[in-house]
Amino acid sequence: SGVEAGLWSQMDDLSRAHAIFVRSVLRPLSVQQFRALNEVCAQGKTTMKNICRTAGTKPPTACVIVDHLVSERLVVRRRSNEQDRRGVELRPTARGLRLWKTLKQRMHEAVLGLTKDLPKDDLQDMVQILEDLTTRLERW
Repeated sequence: SGVEAGLWSQMDDLSRAHAIFVRSVLRPLSVQQFRALNEVCAQGKTTMKNICRTAGTKPPTACVIVDHLVSERLVVRRRSNEQDRRGVELRPTARGLRLWKTLKQRMHEAVLGLTKDLPKDDLQDMVQILEDLTTRLERW
C-alpha cells in the first residue's frame, strides 16, 4: 500500500543520508575501521574475534581492516600467549586513542547540530522508534 511504499522510501533515503553523514564525520576512517578502532580503544585490548563481531565482518575482511589500522599506527598487535602463536591481542596506540577521541567528539557535535532544533519529546519518540526498528531488523 501507499504507507508501506512511503516507509520503504523514507528508510532508503535515511540509510543513504546516514551513510553520507557517517563517512563525512568519520573521515579518514571507514565505518568498519572506526568500529574496529572503537572496539580496541573502548576495551583497551581486544581480539580479532571481537573485531569480526563489532565490525560485522568475516575474519579475512577483519584482517584487512586491522592491517590498515596497524599501518596507520592506530593499533598494535601483540601475542596474547607465547605458547600459542595464533593468539593475538590488539591494543590502541596513543595516536589511535587521540583519533578515536577526536572522532567520537566529532560525532557527538554532529548529532547535536542535527537535532538541536527538534523538540525533546520528538527526539525521545524518534529514539524509541529507531530502537524498535533496530530490534526488529536484528531479528529478521
